[in-house]
Amino acid sequence: MGITKLTTIQDLSFKPILSGKDVLMKSETGSGKTLAYVIPTIASLYNYSLKNRISRSDGTYILIIAPTRELCIQIYQVIQKVCRIFPFMIPGT
Repeated sequence: MGITKLTTIQDLSFKPILSGKDVLMKSETGSGKTLAYVIPTIASLYNYSLKNRISRSDGTYILIIAPTRELCIQIYQVIQKVCRIFPFMIPGT
């Protein structure tokens, strides 16, 4: 994706999200908010998969709710890019 360093919102959010805390983020458009929660969320699911067998028949593991259809599509496109290296993770909208 061409990313070389974390944005401020990503740097501030990764640790609390990975430790299981709830995080409320507010930042301007284009600041990296989507990756700020997508990357640690997928990392958590990957770590879970190392200890537990994940199968498509298990159903949904992560649910992200967005207020508009357009934002759902944008989030989905980012998740698709991030999940390419994890063939067992199947995103959907």
